[in-house]
Amino acid sequence: METSSLPIPEWKLFMKNPTNKAILLEFLFNSLCEQPRILPDGVTFILGGMARDKGHTVAVSRASISDVDDLSCRDREEAVTRIFAHLSYCVEHLGYTRAMVHATDTDIIILCMYYFACLQTLKELWVQKGDTYLHAIHVLGSCLSVKCEHDPCGLMSTRSLVSVCA
Repeated sequence: METSSLPIPEWKLFMKNPTNKAILLEFLFNSLCEQPRILPDGVTFILGGMARDKGHTVAVSRASISDVDDLSCRDREEAVTRIFAHLSYCVEHLGYTRAMVHATDTDIIILCMYYFACLQTLKELWVQKGDTYLHAIHVLGSCLSVKCEHDPCGLMSTRSLVSVCA
């Protein structure tokens, strides 16, 4: 079958099926590992939970592909665990100072605020909630730290604030 004649399924329906999602993620994992030259210079993808071996994690850049044993999560399937393990690794081991996280729920935004405060060399952390809007966690964190310095209870309203914004 020619690729130009392949029917394109409705995306949300396609992704609801766990088998479809697993096959797509494995395809993307294998494609990036087999053709790293398609990546721009200076870009590194940390890929985990996408291959048949769900614990296998690799760093893929245009220049190299390497196993990242520190991020092996064979005993954890939870995506949130992987998000923040990968974020911490990229900041602490690869020296990245900017990151973007795609959030599926408000809890991830709250965790981003926590990890932004913990990762001292991370200068910018953006969170995408939905299709278009980006939250500047680094700005929100700065504003909250000033607020909490004068009002220790100010942080208690953070979840409500983020829920309204998200």
